[in-house]
Amino acid sequence: MPYYFHNFLTIYHSKIIPLPSYSKPIQEEEIMINAIILINAERTKINLVAEQLVNLQGITEVYSVSGRFDLVAIIRLPHADDLAELMTEKVIKVEGITKTESMVAFKTLTKQDVASMFELGN
Repeated sequence: MPYYFHNFLTIYHSKIIPLPSYSKPIQEEEIMINAIILINAERTKINLVAEQLVNLQGITEVYSVSGRFDLVAIIRLPHADDLAELMTEKVIKVEGITKTESMVAFKTLTKQDVASMFELGN
């Protein structure tokens, strides 16, 4: 089955519902680029694909999800060049992936960010 790779910029507003997940730590101060990859995989290779993806440098979490996609990978990298290398040289080589849809985050908000917007001062 051919490997389809779609790369575009968009904001992802859907809630990710984790089922089994695979993750590894990364130093927060190193992060400059956040991205999400939505992945379809061969039915019998979903867990294998997830394990291979989470072992790639820059992919910090992989979620098995319900819906149109089988997996969601969270990417956190220091440079845009690292993202290009990850997608075009490493993810493309993971056996069992049939389709991906990639998104780069423009802005990341946390609960702490939202709470600080409403503080009146110290």
